[in-house]
Formats: sequence, C-alpha cells, structure tokens
Amino acid sequence: MADERALSRSSLVVEDAARRHDDGDRRLFYDFRALLEENFSRHWTVPEYARRLKCTPLRLNGVCRAFTRQTANGVILGRLGEEARRLLVFTTAPAAHIATRLGFQEPSYFTRFFRRQNGMTPGEFRQRQ
Repeated sequence: MADERALSRSSLVVEDAARRHDDGDRRLFYDFRALLEENFSRHWTVPEYARRLKCTPLRLNGVCRAFTRQTANGVILGRLGEEARRLLVFTTAPAAHIATRLGFQEPSYFTRFFRRQNGMTPGEFRQRQ
C-alpha cells in the first residue's frame, strides 16, 4: 500500500512538472533535439550546444532533466548510441566504418563507448540481432 502511494505521488510530481513547462523551455528542448539530430556525430559538448542555443549549460541541463530525466550529455550520448545500434542492425558495414561515420577518431573508442552504453561490444550486439 505504501509503495502504491509513493508511485502515485511520483506520478503526480511528473505530471505537475510537465504542466509547469513554459513555452520557452519546450522550445529550447525542441531546438536542442533538432540541433542534436544534425550534429550528434560531431561530438559537441554541452557548452557548445548551449552556446549555439544562446543559453547556459546549466539551463540546457535543467530543461533536459525536466523533459527526459537525463542531463543534456545523457541525451547526446543516448542519441549517439541509438544511431550506433541502428547502423549495426540495418547495415553490413564493419564496426570500424560505423565508428568513423559516427565521428570516433579510433575504432577502439567506439567499442568502449558502445560497451558502456549497451553492456556488450558492437560485434556481440550484431550477433544477437
């Protein structure tokens, strides 16, 4: 019963936070996602995205947390990981080529990133698909 009440309160907090988003926050988040979609393979930092969006990294992180419960960096890394998984599933390109396409300077950096994100190497991931 206590768990149900905690879940209920948690849901109300999330719903209340969603109602409190003003149009400026919503616009910033959508603009960030659009900019990220165009540039995720460039490996820009949160301050770089914030500079281009004419806001502070703190504000960008706050807006991302409000909408996704992740920091801006978490959103960036998540998008990069999503594209890596997509390319591994839908292409036959070697992981080294995918690494280059996604902006990694070395295939080993890509492999480490992918393992951290998914708990397995790109090759293991591809075999399981």
